[in-house]
Amino acid sequence: MDGDYIKVFRKLEKWEWYKCPPVKDLFIHFLIRANWKDGRFEGKEIKRGQFVTSIKHLTFETGLTNKQIRTAINKLKLSGEITTKTTNKYTVITIENYALYQDVSEEEGKERAKKGQRKGKERATIEEREEIKNKKEIDKEKVRALAFERNFSESIMNLLMAHVDVKMAKKKMWTTEQGMSVAFNQIDKAIKKHGEQKVVEQMEKAVEREWHGLNLDKIEDSNVINLHKDSGGMRFDF
Repeated sequence: MDGDYIKVFRKLEKWEWYKCPPVKDLFIHFLIRANWKDGRFEGKEIKRGQFVTSIKHLTFETGLTNKQIRTAINKLKLSGEITTKTTNKYTVITIENYALYQDVSEEEGKERAKKGQRKGKERATIEEREEIKNKKEIDKEKVRALAFERNFSESIMNLLMAHVDVKMAKKKMWTTEQGMSVAFNQIDKAIKKHGEQKVVEQMEKAVEREWHGLNLDKIEDSNVINLHKDSGGMRFDF
């Protein structure tokens, strides 16, 4: 299994949670998100069939509510489909029977080997494909992870990830965590200075016009001093 797709068996229709859409949707999402081979996250080993996430992250990815996600996770744990391990920053989801769901059978392996031989040098190796893909995706995952640590609102988060898509399309993606941190600091400062609504409006404009930068310094300050003359002299309105 090289991570390009997941296997979903027809017998899923007989599964006890099949008629419970939030549980079914979340479990399929877990299969998609789970590592197809061992990896690492912040110095910790994340094995095949595991992945790192959070309730806020899952809400953003699936469109389900916090309550729906918590209830679905509890049901999946109850029936033995998953286990979870939570830290103060994130949760590691483990799909208990990942190999049973996703391992390639001997017949599938032979067929795929034949297809690979026919394509010959035109087909990149798993490692090469992953490297090519990660050039576009690793930075996006870093953005998502670092952004969640900032506790941005849902509106800011959604616009930030939409902006990331624009940057990726224009090949203007950040290449270091330091660069991302600088951008996040600018968002924090802009929110404190102008208020979240002004920042949201500017980010919406940046996404709509496909700017590769948010141009937060272009936000007009509503607290401009206006001078008014009256019989009492000069008055300052803020």
